[in-house]
Parts: sequence; structure tokens; C-alpha cells
Amino acid sequence: MKHNRVELGVVALALVLLIGIANGVQAFGQIKTPMEGVILDENGAPLKGATVVVMDWTYTRPVAKVHTDENGVYRLMVTVGRDYKVYAYKDDPSTPGIDYAPAASSKLYSAVPEHGIKVDPLRLVRAASVNFTGSIWYVKSGKTATSFRVTVVDPETEKPIRMFEYINEYVSSEVTWFVNRSWKSLVIIPANKPVDLIVTARVYGEETMEEITFKLDNDGKHFVLGQGQYIEYDISKIAFETSLDITEAAINEGWDLVYKAQSLGFYVAAQQDELKDAQRLMEEARARIERLDFGVATQTIMRKAYEIASKGIVYEIKEMESVASLGAIILPFFLASFAVTMAFFFFEEDKKKNIFKVGEVFVKAMPWKREPVTK
Repeated sequence: MKHNRVELGVVALALVLLIGIANGVQAFGQIKTPMEGVILDENGAPLKGATVVVMDWTYTRPVAKVHTDENGVYRLMVTVGRDYKVYAYKDDPSTPGIDYAPAASSKLYSAVPEHGIKVDPLRLVRAASVNFTGSIWYVKSGKTATSFRVTVVDPETEKPIRMFEYINEYVSSEVTWFVNRSWKSLVIIPANKPVDLIVTARVYGEETMEEITFKLDNDGKHFVLGQGQYIEYDISKIAFETSLDITEAAINEGWDLVYKAQSLGFYVAAQQDELKDAQRLMEEARARIERLDFGVATQTIMRKAYEIASKGIVYEIKEMESVASLGAIILPFFLASFAVTMAFFFFEEDKKKNIFKVGEVFVKAMPWKREPVTK
């Protein structure tokens, strides 16, 4: 009985300690500390009315959205025991596009009790917006991309633009996930500056997921937009043209295989006709794309051309080579076996003739003939 009382006392003490620890953690989690920073333009002047988004990086979620005052300053209270990342941008409602591009703090800020956080200044560059419409269709699978991202590139260096804390990746990026979820197809570029846009799409391949990359065509020119300007860009055409290039490459590889097989003595007239059909289908798809027809019929035509070249021709040529290789292995054995058989046959014939001659002599030598009896 006494032993049971001791056990109950230990359990009660453990519960009290656990409750105390939980209350302490909760109390610690409720402690706040001030965070302060300033948002500037690219010339170092304060930006009034900029939007500041504070991310709790420990739990990867936004915890606050505030705006800067006339001095470009923002202030808020954040929970201690967490790491934070700060984003900022500015959008003037009177213009169709975003006026100052998003920027992100280059480091995380840890909140500890009794120590306020002073965030380094963020400089925002003047901006314009490109909104993407359409979809990225991929000929190898006949499906659209599951996701894609757009990188803003400097045409001179052909590398992502680096300007202060400017964010140079959009769509499937941290801008969409953390800054503004309504920007699912929006790319924000520096204003009054030539840029190129590089798309990297994640697509279904023939067996596994693949990534394809292509540069957007702006009628042969770089993208240059004024501050606050907004344009739309249909990504479907350039995506279909990329699949056209893939189809054309497959057809060219098919012709290489056919010419090689022909040089080895194979009869490939049927394969040549198939490749001509694939070329005809590809040109039909090209004409449809020029008419901005990205429908199912165009997809079906291009897909058929690709499959003829990349699967049908390749399979047929490999089948020919396989049969030829097998014949090259079997024929010597067949000839050798035939020669051995014929030699054995002739040997047996000679043997039979010799045995017959010996038997004939033996028969003649034996006194098997009897003289007739005279009466």
C-alpha cells in the first residue's frame, strides 16, 4: 500500500513538472520584441507606402503585413524564439503594374527576449509587370507542364539580374509562395532596362519528370517596359515551338538511322515513307501554330509525328539490326553443321561400298554352289 502511494506521488510530481514546462514554453512563445527597418528606392530615398511582409521562417508562414510611413520606416512586434525574413514591394493603384519590384532580406533575423531587431535597409528597384497566359505543352508526353519558373536575365551577361536585393525568379518561386499569392503568373522586371526572360518548366517525360528551358521571344527584341507598365504574354506559342524543335530533331535522327541502315544493305523504303509522313505532319502542326491554333488537333498531329520518328523508326531499325546480328551468329554454325553432315554422309556411302565389295568377294569364295546329281 505504501509502495503504491510512492508511485502515485512520483506520477503527480511528473505531471506538475510537465505542466510547468508547457506553461513556460507557452509564456516564452508569447513574449514579443520590436522589429524595425526602412525601405528605400534605388537612389536611397525613403519609400512611403511600401508593403512589408514578414515571414516566420521557423514555421515558413507569413506573420505580418505592414506599410512604411512617410520616412520609409516600418515597425511591428514579433514573437521571440523564431527566425524571420523580410520582403517588401510597392504598388501604386493608379498604374496597371507593380511599381517597385519585390526585394528580400539577405539574411534571417532571430528574435530573442529584450533585444529588438534592426533590419538592414531594403532597396527597391522601379518595376514593370509581365503576366503570363496560356500553358506549356510537351510533345514527349502529350501533357502540360506541372509547374514553371521564370528567371529575369541580363542580356549582356546572360546571367540573372543582380540589383540590390531584387528577386529575379517568379511564378513558382518564393515571391508567389510568401509575398503575394495572387501573383501566380506574374513576373516583375526592372523598369526601363532591357531584360530577357528564361522559362524553366517541369514536365512529364516519356518515363520520368524532366525540365525544359527556353527563352521567350519578344519579336526578336529584349523586354523593355516603363515603370508601372503591364503587358500579357501568351506562353503557349513559344512552348509549342519548343516541342516543334524536339520533333524536328527526332525526325532528323530518324533519317540518320535510316541512311546508316541503308548503307549496311538493309531495305528501308517503308521507313523512308514513314519519315516523310512524319515530316508532313510536323509541317501541318507548324502551320497550325502560326495560326495560334494550340488545340487538341494540333497536339495530336505533332505527337504522331514525334512518335513515328522517335519510337516507330527507332524500333524498326533496331529490329532489323537484331535480326541481322542473330543471323550472323547462327549462319556460321549452320554452315559448319551442314559441312559435317555432308562429310559424314559421303563417308558412310564409301563405307557401304567397301562393305558391299568385301561381301561380294566373300560370297564368290564360298562353295555355296552344288553340282547337279546325275542319276
